[in-house]
Amino acid sequence: MARKKKKSRKYIPRNEFRYNKSPVASGHPHYVFGETDTKYKSMGLTHNPDEAGTKVPLLKNPNPKDTEKSYLKTNVTTAKKDYYSAPLPGWHFDKRDMPLVRLEIKKYKKSSKRRPKGWYSRKKANKKR
Repeated sequence: MARKKKKSRKYIPRNEFRYNKSPVASGHPHYVFGETDTKYKSMGLTHNPDEAGTKVPLLKNPNPKDTEKSYLKTNVTTAKKDYYSAPLPGWHFDKRDMPLVRLEIKKYKKSSKRRPKGWYSRKKANKKR
């Protein structure tokens, strides 16, 4: 019998904006960058500059109808697909903001792939037994 092939990706890439109506997000718009079978991975957008360490200022608001300054929340939200609205038409990041967004996604991917401290030495010790 043939071996099952391991999935190479943890999520399917997405590039869209949706409203997140989960209890955590309370209806704020989110940038959805990944999709699993039952959930979306996203980063929130806000006008509030508080907690400067967890928010990246954007040069241009992704909402074409809004001129107010906006910020990208760097913490990733994973919520059920039921909480998200349909994709918002016309919303997009400015060409100069996209490298900042990609950097935050890359940081998230790197942190989620990391093994716990001492993982390799424990693995080696278990093999010897």
